[in-house]
Amino acid sequence: MSGNHDAASEITRHLEPPANVIVAPTRRPGRFEFPDLDTIVHAQGFATRHCPESILGAWPPAERGAVNIGLLQQAEDRGLAVRVVLTGATPAHAAIVRDPERTLNEVRSMPLDLAAGQEGLHLVYGPNEARKSAALRAIHGFLFGIPVQSPDTFRYGGPAIRKSGGAAGETLFAAAVGGVRLQRLLAEVTAEADGLFKPRGVNLPLNKLLDEYKQAVSAVKELSTPGKTVAELRTREEGLRRRTGELEADLRAKRTESVRLERLQKAIPLLAESQGYANRLTALQNAPDLAEDCPGRRTAQEALARHAAAAEQAQRKREALDDELEALAIPDALLAESPAIAQIYGELGQYESAVRDLPAQARLRDSHLEAARVILAELRPDLSLEHAGALRIPAVARERAQERDERVQEMSRFIAEYERRARQVVDNLAPDLLCSLPLEDTVRELERRRDTATKHAVRRDTLRKQADALEEDRQAAEEDRETADRLLAELLTEAGCQGIGELPAVETAAPEKRDCRKQLVRVEGLLRPFAGTGTLEALAAEAGLVNPDVLPSQLATLGQEINEVDTQLKTLYGEVAVARTDLAAVAGDDRAAEKASEAQALLARIRTEAGRYLRARLAAALLQQETARYRETHAGDLVQAAGGLFARLTCGAFSGLGERLTEKEQPLLVGLRAAGGRTEEVTIEGMCAGTRDQLYLALRLAYLARHLQRNPPFPLILDDLLVNFDDERAAAALAVFGEFSRRTQVILFTHHQHLRELARSAVPTERLFEHELIA
Repeated sequence: MSGNHDAASEITRHLEPPANVIVAPTRRPGRFEFPDLDTIVHAQGFATRHCPESILGAWPPAERGAVNIGLLQQAEDRGLAVRVVLTGATPAHAAIVRDPERTLNEVRSMPLDLAAGQEGLHLVYGPNEARKSAALRAIHGFLFGIPVQSPDTFRYGGPAIRKSGGAAGETLFAAAVGGVRLQRLLAEVTAEADGLFKPRGVNLPLNKLLDEYKQAVSAVKELSTPGKTVAELRTREEGLRRRTGELEADLRAKRTESVRLERLQKAIPLLAESQGYANRLTALQNAPDLAEDCPGRRTAQEALARHAAAAEQAQRKREALDDELEALAIPDALLAESPAIAQIYGELGQYESAVRDLPAQARLRDSHLEAARVILAELRPDLSLEHAGALRIPAVARERAQERDERVQEMSRFIAEYERRARQVVDNLAPDLLCSLPLEDTVRELERRRDTATKHAVRRDTLRKQADALEEDRQAAEEDRETADRLLAELLTEAGCQGIGELPAVETAAPEKRDCRKQLVRVEGLLRPFAGTGTLEALAAEAGLVNPDVLPSQLATLGQEINEVDTQLKTLYGEVAVARTDLAAVAGDDRAAEKASEAQALLARIRTEAGRYLRARLAAALLQQETARYRETHAGDLVQAAGGLFARLTCGAFSGLGERLTEKEQPLLVGLRAAGGRTEEVTIEGMCAGTRDQLYLALRLAYLARHLQRNPPFPLILDDLLVNFDDERAAAALAVFGEFSRRTQVILFTHHQHLRELARSAVPTERLFEHELIA
């Protein structure tokens, strides 16, 4: 299936995909049903190159009775993140749903979201019939293309390395290419060659053709016309052919020698360069091996000084804040009465106004009362003001006086109540103020103190927050200083130095030693083609027998001799052709011509079969040579790395891997384990099936780790490969997968519940992602 952000571009619109490619639509999700697979696929491409909105909201719900697969693909900065969503369930699955309260209608989606971590161990668990094989096939198809037929099988490495008999070259090569059975392949090409020809064979195709050809040639000789002329011509033709053969042999020898000298001429400077690096490595053999990413001395020192200064600066600021906090005098009792102070201060204006207005109100009241008495005295002298209610004019004056009197009483009560409350607050907080200031000034002073205390409290809170922040900065700087100190200590330990003063020489020698090794590997790689099937030591010994100063003149002389012999051969070829023509003109009859034609036809068939035979023999030789070359190139570091992993995967039952030579001087890969105070070598045949699987896994992981050092990361997909592991070794393998997942995404499929528990205890939580598929 195809469909990405370019699915609707101008280019892809004009491309005609193959017949087995399904292109997802861009307007709405497409539905593609595969009845034979009991599967429905939902897919949608992007209509434009940039599509920030989500397209999932418009997808149709899962359809019951089939596996629903939603296809998504997204490009990441590192590697490829694939998300496969398996949805739906068939009615037959309802009986094995684990939660009885979970009905079939609720089991609508089983997402397998592998985009959560570009690294990390993704453990995909599901019982039998949980569609793990479908998910595995989908992921494999996304990464490598979906084949027409896709069997769900996993190839374990243990049986393959057992059939190899532990041959080091074949075992390492098989681990590198992922389990190819070299022994079977080598046997196949050897059997093909033996089925065509054997030196003493009788009924083999090429042997029969050679016999028939010899018989045809003999018949031609017998049927040829006898006579002195024929004998002379034949003698002449045979002499020319013999001379031609001698010159051809001489030409081949001279060309072979010329090629050898040219090869040595090119190899001698590289050999000298290789020897120079080897001598320099010998001189630097006592220099420690520092990693390329090891922190430098100056960087560590600067970090120490920088973090120490930061910690000291944060401490000084913290102390200054503490001093300022101690200097702040904040009366907590005053702040506790802040609402009461605010209230009396807010009513102070009303109180002062009442105090000012009270005398005037009292005078108005008295004036109205006096006016009412005067009017009453004129109208009814016999009545008092209290009994003059029936008289209108005195009553009005009296009512006005009463209103003023009520106003005066209200103001008097307010003044008294305010003074009571104010004096109570002042007596509780600052009784000294009443002795020296009027009540109004006392309230104002108390409000000023409250305002100052409030500001100080706010300042105190701010200072405390700043102090806390500075303390965090100081602690962080202290931790950074401790980290820098630890890194410097690690550098000193790794460099084998007692103090910083010894580091400059080590820092200079370590890169030089590392560079010498790299250059030596590079030069040896350039020299290896010149060694052919031999060793570099043999090439150096051969080069030591020639004088490089006279090589140019030797090559020039050989070139001249080759040209002369080639010219003579061309002349002889013409003479041989003439001799054969003359001989054909006087020799033989029709039967001789027929036998000659038959011989030529047989010769053509011989060439064809000989070509097949030579290709098979050459393939076997090249396969053996490449296996030996791979072992010679990679055996050391690969076996060492795999040995460490093998020791971990076997929980210490084996201490590592090694090589030993067989009776035929062939390297054999063996496991090493302690037995009775000595190291015992265990062959592949001596290991159980689970241990052989662990050996193959160790070799495979060592190769992949090396591959990841030079290439971008790529997901590692594992399908129930721990079936032959006991719980202890399975936990060790899961821990190794967890560490390996720091470099790339590891996806492990399993239907064993106990592996989930082992993974939770063996793999850190932040690198473990669990996915459960429901049957």
